Amino acid sequence: MVQRTIKKENMTPKEKAKELCNKFLRTYKVDLYPPFNSASQEAKQCALIAADEILNVVSRYNASWHWPMDTANEFYYWQEVKQEIEKL
Repeated sequence: MVQRTIKKENMTPKEKAKELCNKFLRTYKVDLYPPFNSASQEAKQCALIAADEILNVVSRYNASWHWPMDTANEFYYWQEVKQEIEKL
């Protein structure tokens, strides 16, 4: 785990991971997807895809601008968010 825990929008990476998964979970009609944990797993996969996309954008920005501090912070933050999603 990266030692640099950076808060974004006053949220820890763990809090952001939960929020992102919950946003995707709300898009599913849980009662239509028994067992219920399958909807949670689908939401988790969607959140991982979203985190990967954000990391790809930040990485491309890095290639152009050679890691301005804000971009480096964003990258580390979203790496930690992805790790927290994987733990859920």
